[in-house]
Amino acid sequence: MSIDKCTSIILSASPFRESSLLLYLFTREHGRLHAIAKGIRRGDRRSVPIERGYLIEHNTYIKPNRDLHLATDFNIREHFPAIRGNLEKTAVRDVLFDLMLGAVRLTDPHPELFDYIGAFLVKLENIQCRGGRLLLFLSKTLFGIAGHLGVGIDFKVCSGCGERFEESTDVWLIIEKGAVRCGECIKGHPNTHRHLPAGTAFFFGNFDNQCQNQTPNLTNKQSMGVLHTACEYLRYHLDIRRRFESVAFIEKFFS
Repeated sequence: MSIDKCTSIILSASPFRESSLLLYLFTREHGRLHAIAKGIRRGDRRSVPIERGYLIEHNTYIKPNRDLHLATDFNIREHFPAIRGNLEKTAVRDVLFDLMLGAVRLTDPHPELFDYIGAFLVKLENIQCRGGRLLLFLSKTLFGIAGHLGVGIDFKVCSGCGERFEESTDVWLIIEKGAVRCGECIKGHPNTHRHLPAGTAFFFGNFDNQCQNQTPNLTNKQSMGVLHTACEYLRYHLDIRRRFESVAFIEKFFS
């Protein structure tokens, strides 16, 4: 057994017995970990109140060949109050966390992806946009995760003719190939492609994860369709079998 100091994002937290929590943690050092925090819900001075979405530091007792580890000595680095206090932002965060629970395997380190998710939470904490713009911000982040896990998409040019996409260009994503094509190049292709409205590919391929002034002007329904496409793409390429209940919730919330 080894004892490691870890920095983690709490992907999920569920009560266990009278005073403990079962946690899924996305750590910078070890990837996704399943851990138990014993006595964390005692409510005395020794306990630290932790919840889903917190960025924490802690000690982890890594047990070789075991799926459940022991986490102790918690220190909260950031609890993201603006996310926790806003239902739209919480719903967006939960979609991403559900995807992470399905996409990242246990004890598979991804330090750059950890930093990417941490940056997403900081931006989500501070952005002011709502509705469809928030959904596009989430979709761009999901495609960014795909890139970190080796199945990224080049949203800048058509994979058929090589022409660069402009802000006015509608494109189609071929799910199984991970390629985007313009209207001319998609003709005759089997019905495994998904439409991305004008400006979407241009936004995904040319801007950092911003949520204001640079996002396409889509309806909530159109933005929800783009989110479904992003989730479908990651399900296919990362073999995610977990149900995305958070997507069903966010669809009702933004409809």
